[in-house]
Amino acid sequence: MRIASLLIGAAVAAFVILPARAADAWVNGPWKTYDAKALKLEGVVANVKVDVKDSGPMVVQVSGNPERVNGVHVDVSNGTLRIECSNPGSVWDWQHWFDFSHARQDRPSQLRIVVAVPRGSAVAVETIAGNVVIGSTQGPLKFEADGYTESAVGDVSEAHLEMAGSGKLTVGKVSGAVRAETAGSGDIRIGDVASVDADIAGSGSISVANVNGPIKVDIAGSGNFTAASVHGPTSADIAGSGSVSIGGGEANPLRVDIMGSGELTLNGTAVNPKVDSMGSGSVKVKACRGTGCNDRDLKVGG
Repeated sequence: MRIASLLIGAAVAAFVILPARAADAWVNGPWKTYDAKALKLEGVVANVKVDVKDSGPMVVQVSGNPERVNGVHVDVSNGTLRIECSNPGSVWDWQHWFDFSHARQDRPSQLRIVVAVPRGSAVAVETIAGNVVIGSTQGPLKFEADGYTESAVGDVSEAHLEMAGSGKLTVGKVSGAVRAETAGSGDIRIGDVASVDADIAGSGSISVANVNGPIKVDIAGSGNFTAASVHGPTSADIAGSGSVSIGGGEANPLRVDIMGSGELTLNGTAVNPKVDSMGSGSVKVKACRGTGCNDRDLKVGG
């Protein structure tokens, strides 16, 4: 009876341990070339690196857990190289034996995708979980992250950024327009931009360096927006306790709507400001020019 019990115990242990070893296996896929002008990653749970070269075809290598690698689909359609993950993995490790909530769960660390693209390529990263590093493509960027991410992108021509969850996304200089959205506690940081349209829901933050054009900010919650400077029309709509801080420049004109305890601070010049405030919110500017400078909801200087 004791021997039978030991055999049953060994069988159970093998059932649990063998998948764990399979999950720890790693294969390095071959490098493959593709004739494409744009890159799109969709539904990817992986760590991704996108290198930039001067010219030539796109090149891809997929490495990781064999089951996860087999679930990666790569093809070219209408000049776009598409990489998609569709095979859920089975993750078992000894720390979670008999905890079935961890079964069939993908981990970014189980899969690594490396792509090389020619400079100027458009890159779209949609519904991704994991860490992404993208070089200075000088082309358009679309980046959507679900869950936690710590990702970095170099210089691009324009950017549409969305974060749902937590983590940090850093983008270099953007020569054109930026549309940035964060829902949750995500942190988006961007270099110099031509213009920015920012939408913050929750406690997240968006920060940019110098804005050489208009700023439009919408905040719902306790999030915050910061910019080193502005040189153009500036509008802010704050509902809650969020804040907008601009280090300098000229907001021409300045429009602010606050409902709650939010605040806007401009360490520069406001031109023809218009302020509507309901609650304990505040608007402070270093200097003011034109109509609206005597508005009771506006504090100038100090």
